[in-house]
Amino acid sequence: MRRLLKSPTRLIAARTSKARYPAHDQNGRTPATMLAYNSALEALEATWFRRSQEQSFMLLNAFEESKAVWSKRSKEKQAKLLKDFTDQVKNFSKQWATLHKDFDAEQEQFQAKTDQLALQNRDLLKAALEERTVKMKLEGNYNLRGALELIVYLAKLEKKVPPTVGVQEGLDKLAQSNEFTAILHKEVQARKLSVTDVMASISHLYDEVCNRTNGDDDTIDYLIIVRTTKFNDNERAALAIFLKVQDNWQNRLEWMEGEIMEGAT
Repeated sequence: MRRLLKSPTRLIAARTSKARYPAHDQNGRTPATMLAYNSALEALEATWFRRSQEQSFMLLNAFEESKAVWSKRSKEKQAKLLKDFTDQVKNFSKQWATLHKDFDAEQEQFQAKTDQLALQNRDLLKAALEERTVKMKLEGNYNLRGALELIVYLAKLEKKVPPTVGVQEGLDKLAQSNEFTAILHKEVQARKLSVTDVMASISHLYDEVCNRTNGDDDTIDYLIIVRTTKFNDNERAALAIFLKVQDNWQNRLEWMEGEIMEGAT
């Protein structure tokens, strides 16, 4: 009885100690239930992590496979493009070689025809000049006047001056050419004359020659004479330049500058 009376404190303490660990949580779940729930949650997390890794590996493998396929297709496409381009270059080179060969053949034919036409034109030009020269002799015009007319006529045939110009206008046009200018400066320097004065004399040169020429008195055996007594220094220089210009042409006229002895004509 006394033992029972002395032990209430223990009993109370024991009861109080049990009261600190309730048998249920706020949701009415027991520790066993909580343990089972935590275990299930951990298992779920482990499963999710495992599946996440598996999916990551699957995606990585799929990416690597896709990358390999893409790389293979890209290389195949590049190889095909390179082959197509190479084939096109070869085809173009072949076509170009054929065209170049055909062009060379046509060029040779064209050159042959051009040479033939040039020879024909040269023959026609020679015949025209010979006919004109014979006419000059028959008409008693084989002199300085006829020489200027023949120079302009030949310049028209060679398209050095317009075909419709007269003799004086033709001389003016020819005096503007490079071949005339080159000889002009040499003659002016050699004769110690002025370019301006010589060029000024050209503007009325044909009329002056016509007024001072009579038949073939300025010709010896078809040699045209530029007389020092008939023309002044500038006029003689201009005549000499025109005659030197025609020296480089076909069927040139023979001429000289100076005086002839009395009775030589």
